[in-house]
Amino acid sequence: GGEKQWMDLLKGKNNTWCSRIIDYFTRFKNVYADISFTNAYPELFELIRSRIGRSEIVKQRTLYALDYYMVVVKGHYRSLKADFDAAMGDELIKQIGIINPRKFLGF
Repeated sequence: GGEKQWMDLLKGKNNTWCSRIIDYFTRFKNVYADISFTNAYPELFELIRSRIGRSEIVKQRTLYALDYYMVVVKGHYRSLKADFDAAMGDELIKQIGIINPRKFLGF
């Protein structure tokens, strides 16, 4: 959905692509979503962490890292990733950055 959709959600708008994807997670067993590009927006970190942490199904279907290279248009990748990883915490980063992508790819 991109950062605009997350920003709308942050502003209290519930009819966003993010909300629809979360709904799809509950209705379809093979839906996954990648949030890699959002690590360029520190103002969204708390919202992202809380949305993922709210539901086990969201935690199990969220991916992080498939389009990581796109973030370089917003700044230095290592710095952006380090800030995002610190805000999400080790456990959540392991889930969305290692466990879920492996499951998604069939490993």
